[in-house]
Amino acid sequence: MKNKMTKIQNSKRSDEKIIRIQKTTRSAWNWSTKAHNFLRMKFKWYYKWHANPVSSHIHWSIMLLLLAGLLIVILIIFLGFGIMKYIFWMDSVLN
Repeated sequence: MKNKMTKIQNSKRSDEKIIRIQKTTRSAWNWSTKAHNFLRMKFKWYYKWHANPVSSHIHWSIMLLLLAGLLIVILIIFLGFGIMKYIFWMDSVLN
């Protein structure tokens, strides 16, 4: 009985490993799947990183931070341009 339980536990662990490996083969975007699989096969550190369960959370967090930063830069540029345009318009009206 104990031997049967050990086999079942080993089988469950093996299934979990297989599922984890299959999840690392997926990419968030279809166009990057070929490059992703190439990098997985070429670099061991890349493979290990994507086998880590938290890697996708960290990837999405970094992407959101980059997008937020880009949005802030764009707003600063456009708001700055708008303020300068207003200042020059006021200057032309007053003079």
